[in-house]
Amino acid sequence: MATLSSTLTLDNLDGVDPVNISIAPNFTVTDPSGSGAFATAPGLVTPMLSSGGSTDYLVLVVNRGLPDTNKAGKVLLQNGQGSDIAILTYNDFAFIPLKAGVGLQATYDLAETSVEWFYWSRP
Repeated sequence: MATLSSTLTLDNLDGVDPVNISIAPNFTVTDPSGSGAFATAPGLVTPMLSSGGSTDYLVLVVNRGLPDTNKAGKVLLQNGQGSDIAILTYNDFAFIPLKAGVGLQATYDLAETSVEWFYWSRP
C-alpha cells in the first residue's frame, strides 16, 4: 500500500469570482485487483472487464506505444456492447470509474500499439 500526497495551487490574478477548494492532503492506494498488457492488431478486440459483472471498478488504461519508436497507434476503448467511449493516442491514459455490468474492451485503431491496464474493485 502506498500513500499519495496531493497539492493544489490555484493562481487567479484577474478573476472576479472567489474560489474555495478543499482537498484531503493524503490518500492511500492499494495494489490493483488485476492488470494486463497486450498489443493491438487489426480485427482484434481485447476484452478487459466483462459486462456480466456485478462489481464497480476504477480502471486505468495507458497507450504505451511500440518499442520500435512507432508512436502512431491508437487504442479505441469501448463498452461491453461495442460502443466507443474513448480513444487514446501515444502516452494518453484514461482513468474510468466503471459501473457494474457495463464492461470494457479495447480495439485497434489505425496502427498497432501496446496497452497496459489496471483495475481496482470499488468499495
